[in-house]
Amino acid sequence: MKKYVLAVFSYVVLSMNAYSFAGGWQQATRITQFMIEGSAAGERIYVQFDTNFNPDSCTGNETKWTRIYGDTQKGKYLLTTVLSAKATGQTVIPLLYGCDDWGRPKLSGLLVQ
Repeated sequence: MKKYVLAVFSYVVLSMNAYSFAGGWQQATRITQFMIEGSAAGERIYVQFDTNFNPDSCTGNETKWTRIYGDTQKGKYLLTTVLSAKATGQTVIPLLYGCDDWGRPKLSGLLVQ
């Protein structure tokens, strides 16, 4: 468990170094729902926050859902972090960049407070 927490913390720190707090980082919020759908590969995971973030003006239906690519290593870390934050009710700060193929915002990082 300690190795996992350290890995997630390292990932968040690296994400913060890769991006500045301007632009993609949103205000503090809580996770209200998450959804896993799509094929067995798990490529479509969505999370919904208390605040409806859409910084890149994505134009798809249901832009309240933010995409996690669950079939990537980064996506697996993000999903595990989302599950933990939701279960414990922690405040999070999402990093959003771009829109997915359905026109929904994409989650690029997540800071758990």
